[in-house]
Amino acid sequence: TDQQVESVMSSPSKCVLLLLCLWTTRAFVFSSSRLIRPLRISLSSDYAEYDVVEYRLQENDNSTETGVGVVLANGKVQPLCVWAQDGNEFVWDEDAETLDTDLVVRIVDDVWPTTRLVDGGLGPNNPHGEESEDVFVIERDSLSASTTVVVKTDREVF
Repeated sequence: TDQQVESVMSSPSKCVLLLLCLWTTRAFVFSSSRLIRPLRISLSSDYAEYDVVEYRLQENDNSTETGVGVVLANGKVQPLCVWAQDGNEFVWDEDAETLDTDLVVRIVDDVWPTTRLVDGGLGPNNPHGEESEDVFVIERDSLSASTTVVVKTDREVF
């Protein structure tokens, strides 16, 4: 009722508490196990930001070769690469262009997102170690046999 709203709004601490409750209910949901987890921000009906996906390397539907990428906030797929031949730490392939999600074949399970310091926190590009980049730890057996993993040794940091 209007009287209840007026009562809450008259007290600054109650007002802050109400706003905090409203903010947190939008940022978190309860799972079936009664734990609180962050909402997954859906970009489309099929993919969310930071979903790691396999995508067709060629635009025709008959292509069986796939690559690995991550879905960005703009709904595009950024291809990923590793810096070691047998590595499982995937970073953005900065030389590759982003792709449309219509090339996506599937979402990859068992991905562990993390970050690393740009230039290892050393050097002229990150002298204080405050810049980081996304790293996706993906075990190779989680990927399809037809997935091509791009290796770029220059993406290794100190």
